Amino acid sequence: MGLKAYNVHLSEQHLLELERLTDEGIYSSPAEAIRIAVRDLLVRDLKARKRLNVLLGDLPAMNEDIPLRVPPSVPPSPSIDDLQ
Repeated sequence: MGLKAYNVHLSEQHLLELERLTDEGIYSSPAEAIRIAVRDLLVRDLKARKRLNVLLGDLPAMNEDIPLRVPPSVPPSPSIDDLQ
C-alpha cells in the first residue's frame, strides 16, 4: 500500500513536541510520529466498535439523512390578511 500526502494544521506546541520526540530519537521524523498516531487511533476505534457490538449486538448503520430527533412542529405564522 502506497502512501498519499494529506495536509494537516497543527499548533506550534504540537509541532515543537513532535520535533522534540524526533530529536530524542523516539521517531525518525514528525511524519512518522503522525502516521503512528493515526494508525493507533484507528486501531483503538476499531477495537472500541467491536467491544460495543459485543455488548449491544450489531447495530444497524445510521442513515445520516434521517434526523435522530424529529424537530417539534411549528404552527404556521398568521398571514397579514388574518390579522386584519
